[in-house]
Amino acid sequence: MPTILSQLEDLTAENHLRTVIDFLREQPEINANRRAKQQISLFSGRLRGIEDDEMNQTKEQRLIDIDYNQARGDLLKILNRHRRIIDTITAEVPAPPAPRQPAPGNTQRAPGNSQPATPNLQPATILFLASDPRGVGDLMVDTEISKISIVISDSDLRLKPEMDLRRDTLTQTILDAKPRFVHFSVHGVDDQDGWNPEGIILQNRERNPEVASTEDLKDIFSTLQEVLDLQLVFLNACLSENQARVISAYVPYVVGMSDEIENGVAISFAQGFYLGLSRYPDNIPFAFKMGLRQLKEDGHLEQELPRLFHLGVEKTVVVLEEGGDLEVQIDLAN
Repeated sequence: MPTILSQLEDLTAENHLRTVIDFLREQPEINANRRAKQQISLFSGRLRGIEDDEMNQTKEQRLIDIDYNQARGDLLKILNRHRRIIDTITAEVPAPPAPRQPAPGNTQRAPGNSQPATPNLQPATILFLASDPRGVGDLMVDTEISKISIVISDSDLRLKPEMDLRRDTLTQTILDAKPRFVHFSVHGVDDQDGWNPEGIILQNRERNPEVASTEDLKDIFSTLQEVLDLQLVFLNACLSENQARVISAYVPYVVGMSDEIENGVAISFAQGFYLGLSRYPDNIPFAFKMGLRQLKEDGHLEQELPRLFHLGVEKTVVVLEEGGDLEVQIDLAN
């Protein structure tokens, strides 16, 4: 059964911001926590201002859309910041209101919904998986979620964050979400770091670090792909090249990192990648190129970082151009 947090995240991703905020403001669990109550109250006032701008047409619609997109990303951050409180809520999450259908020839958008009303739209899910074990450095996950939320906001992609991911619930989490794309925002380690085995760091029930090894990930994705239609696994984690190569024998495209990667670089690449994917969700090589382009624009492009794998083979080729600039190309011919 979906958790309270996951239900609220789904409503937020579907632009039902007012439904989420009004529900939270009524909950005693939220009101008992001064910080959570204050942040949700402030966000409610901010959202009311955006709704008033739209209702009174005091701003251009494109500017209102930008405000809603930013608000959606910020609300996801608030939900994840207070996730432990939210999952203690016992009240039932309300169903989303029916979309207000425009009159024929009228493309006006309903307040709180930055997308034109479209019945029966089934967006492709990006399952965003993150873990926060004790004793492991911060990954700026809130910032990454916000950046991705903004660039996909005008597309049919839907971001579904799952925080505090445990090693023993990884398979079930992916199976229940039925995503098309799986994104990991975690730490990666190899045996040179003193970890055995190499893999990605998740957490156990006590929030202590627990490694999902390369072999674990191989078993999980080879099994899940029998019933799911996964098109991409994105390992936004240090030293994840080996895991990416192995998983790509079962999932068509896998992104991994061939070295350690700083938070800002990882987020920059993800932002560009999902911008490309939001425009052409069936063209993952193009999305990869957009990620590299974003790195270059931000001054982050280095040789030993993102790698794209397809059918068990690396498809990225690093070329040193005249003047010393690096150009990363994608070779799908071999």
